Amino acid sequence: MQKNICKKILCLILSAAIMSGCTAANSTGDTNMNTETENYQTENTEISSESVESAETEAETEAETEKKEPLPAAVETMEKVLSAENYPTDLEAYARTLLEKIRAELTNEKTGIAYEFLGKKQISFLWPLAVLLESVSALYECNTDDAELREYYVSLLEKFLPRYQSQKTSYKLAYSSSTNEGDRYYDDNEWLVIEFIRAYRLLGDEKYLNNAKDLAEYCYSGWVSSTGGIRWIEGGNSCNTCSNGPAAVFSCMLYEETKDEYYLEWAEKIYSWTRDKLLDTDGAYFDNIKINGGAVDKAKYSYNTGTMIVSGVMLYRITGDETYLD
Repeated sequence: MQKNICKKILCLILSAAIMSGCTAANSTGDTNMNTETENYQTENTEISSESVESAETEAETEAETEKKEPLPAAVETMEKVLSAENYPTDLEAYARTLLEKIRAELTNEKTGIAYEFLGKKQISFLWPLAVLLESVSALYECNTDDAELREYYVSLLEKFLPRYQSQKTSYKLAYSSSTNEGDRYYDDNEWLVIEFIRAYRLLGDEKYLNNAKDLAEYCYSGWVSSTGGIRWIEGGNSCNTCSNGPAAVFSCMLYEETKDEYYLEWAEKIYSWTRDKLLDTDGAYFDNIKINGGAVDKAKYSYNTGTMIVSGVMLYRITGDETYLD
């Protein structure tokens, strides 16, 4: 019973996570936006007190206007879960309700296309699609007899995901950040390796395991031989926790499925490098380290620490080494 409850809680969390993925700009796909923002701030360091006061007044007015506007149903539903008095007692039913709203407001049911934002028809980046896949797979895991949900799950894997597949690579399988051959991010592809393994476990089709293996090789190609670590983006100058933690996770998963020591060796190597280079003294992880020069970006994000916790647990489960558990 406890295991089923945990699955339902996971289902709720993952279904909720899609909201953060599809209502916010894709952080791994909007590097140009970040650069433009930094340039703007640099060029406008001298601002008069009058303009600041005016901007604050406008911001307050905008905030008041936003408060008066009704929230989209999916956002309103998402906010309810944060309120203890409205916390759902039937987590699986709640997850289904949330997914229905996501499908109604953030996807095109005829084509299967998912959208990046509420109220806009911009096709989502690859990472939010991976989150949607994980949400649906978690819900399907709660009830594998649900034929309709299985059909939707398979359609995401077979009809929509292939639109992101890159044709400009020497590897058997790799995905771009967008449907028009955008940049290729290793962390985005790593989440898809995880999803292919989950699809293999849930659907029993070995082609998904083969896809996971093929895509894993692309992700491993991001490893920097001179300094260690997997790059964040092809040709980039940083190795990030977000592009190493998930790789350690999927390597453990592939080892669990294949018992091939090759994947365990990768898992241990990636995990060890990330702890050595990016772990802070407080137990949380820094964001990245530059390949040239070794400068560390000391920003900390919860998902980075989260993937290292998961991979540590998995390595302990596989090896029995309590160092990973600690």
